[in-house]
Amino acid sequence: MDALTKIFIAEPDCERLVNTMLWLEQYPDFEVYGTSDSDGSLTEQIEAVQPDVVMLGMPTASGQAAFSIKGIRATSVSPAVMIVLKSENNVDMMLAECDGQIGPKTSLKEMPELIRKAINRRMPSSVAAITLQMAKAG
Repeated sequence: MDALTKIFIAEPDCERLVNTMLWLEQYPDFEVYGTSDSDGSLTEQIEAVQPDVVMLGMPTASGQAAFSIKGIRATSVSPAVMIVLKSENNVDMMLAECDGQIGPKTSLKEMPELIRKAINRRMPSSVAAITLQMAKAG
């Protein structure tokens, strides 16, 4: 059996938040460990929950979204970050900052595989950073 994947969902749209949580419930290897509907204390919540992946809901791509992604990356957990967009306008500036995206045309059936890919993208860089630190220390 695969290890449990801890998910944190930050989604300002309550309906989308509930739908995403209900959809993910059917996958035994995923568990939603926390949710937020605002940016207020997002990094503190992520630090407390220590998820493997953060699904960051964004109405549109913006400088605020890039700022939120950098804040999440700065936590001690440094989880995989996926952006969940209602619109695909101006997404390019955030793609470099995140590990995956769920766009408005993405079906719910595609979501589990996209989450797994985002985690796999993030994990090699985390393992490489730890290995590099150990090599420098040794």
